[in-house]
This record gives sequence, C-alpha cells and structure tokens, in this order.
Amino acid sequence: MLQQAGFADISDDEFLGDVRFPSADTYFSSLMDIAAPIQNLWTKLSPAQQKDARQRILDATEQYRKGSIVALPIAVRIITARKPT
Repeated sequence: MLQQAGFADISDDEFLGDVRFPSADTYFSSLMDIAAPIQNLWTKLSPAQQKDARQRILDATEQYRKGSIVALPIAVRIITARKPT
C-alpha cells in the first residue's frame, strides 16, 4: 500500500519479546494506571462487574506465568519509508 502511494525505501520489521511483571496484580495495576481507554470503560462498570472483570484479567494473565514472573508476549512492528518528492 505504501508503494502504491509513491513511498520508496520501505522497511517493515517486526520484533517479538515479552513484557515482564512480578505478578498478575502488578500487571493489572499497570494497565489501570496507563491505559486511558480501559480506564474510561472501567468507570462504566458496576462494582460487581469490575470485580468479575478484574478476576478474569488476573486469571488470563496468570496463564503467562514463567516461574516467579509473568511474561506477556508482545510484537512491535516498525515501518519506515521515504515520502514522495
């Protein structure tokens, strides 16, 4: 698509890794601290829904436990190109 738009020297790289947390609770706290869209959705939930959602997030996160840490897989994609002159 970039090439069709006239861009040149296109590079598309993907890097795989893990984001590590000492616990599922730490991940949940981090998620609530930095993810504004999730915070907005969270405030619309009733206390019972928040409790249920929190537990489901913790349970899903624990599936990625590796010993003493939780290692959540990530993929970072970097695309660069030169714009048409």
